[in-house]
Amino acid sequence: MICLLFVFLAKSTSGFLVKWEIPWDGKTVIVTITAFGLSFLFTGLAVSVLLAQLGFRHRQLLDVDERSLVIFINQILQTFVGTFVIKICTKSYIPLPRDLFYYDFRDPFSFSRGWLLWSVIGTFCGAAAVLLSGTLAAYINGEPLPRERRDALLQLLPLIGASSTSTALLLAVTGVLAPFLEETLFRGFLMTSLTKWMPTYAAVILSAGAFALAHLTPGQAPQLFALGVVLGFSYSKSGNLLTPIVIHGLWNSGVLLLLTVLRYMAVSCSGSRSSDTVREANMLAASNSCRCVMLFKRLQLVAEMLLLRTRSYWSSCHPEGSDGCQI
Repeated sequence: MICLLFVFLAKSTSGFLVKWEIPWDGKTVIVTITAFGLSFLFTGLAVSVLLAQLGFRHRQLLDVDERSLVIFINQILQTFVGTFVIKICTKSYIPLPRDLFYYDFRDPFSFSRGWLLWSVIGTFCGAAAVLLSGTLAAYINGEPLPRERRDALLQLLPLIGASSTSTALLLAVTGVLAPFLEETLFRGFLMTSLTKWMPTYAAVILSAGAFALAHLTPGQAPQLFALGVVLGFSYSKSGNLLTPIVIHGLWNSGVLLLLTVLRYMAVSCSGSRSSDTVREANMLAASNSCRCVMLFKRLQLVAEMLLLRTRSYWSSCHPEGSDGCQI
């Protein structure tokens, strides 16, 4: 519903959705996506081998700042290698059309193409779409979908807010580097390429599906798909890759900032920074984050009740063998 509302808002304004002129063929798309995936795997493997050669065979032996630094360096390498792969695979088509891989800070608040304006609109629509999709998934499944252990957020939880250095490094990863790389691939390359063979709205949906599947977290696939749809339509409206990058970065950083604030609040209330106090603060922050999750679940419950009321009303208005409402 929120995604459809966002589509209507995007189409109702002047200019409609962007359709790109793509110079490459389907073979280039397949080769680029495959090469990007392999480079992503090999970069992570290279970092693991390098750590082993340096004597760090188990990342658990590193302290918080060192582990955060490893994640930061790994993301820098993946961002550099990934964008280099895309550049190499499309090199034979240079000069590229001006609207491909377009980053422009000008006219941020233009109603038709303003990258910052549509970033704000997309952020609110994305939050609503994720909430609604999570509610629908829980309603259909009968219970909230579990988070997998490979979920990036769960892997970062022990490092969030542990120190100012780890927080800054993780914010750089989740708020800048990862959004830049993922949006350059999924929206800047894949989605625009798909518009060569299908309408823009279909390319948005297919690229959002690829975006959700690439995270390898089935439990969060509905929410990631909904977010991908909003990211795609926001980009197709502004024509500027800064728009989905900003939305993606705000979304990734929001939870990290929230948990960091909760952790610092817990430490400041205790008045001490000993190891035992920090451990207790982490537990308190986790407890507070659980309260946030409970609030989120209550919002989901309200949405589920509205769905049930709507279904009941619809059944009363359309009983078998009757065309009118029962009063």
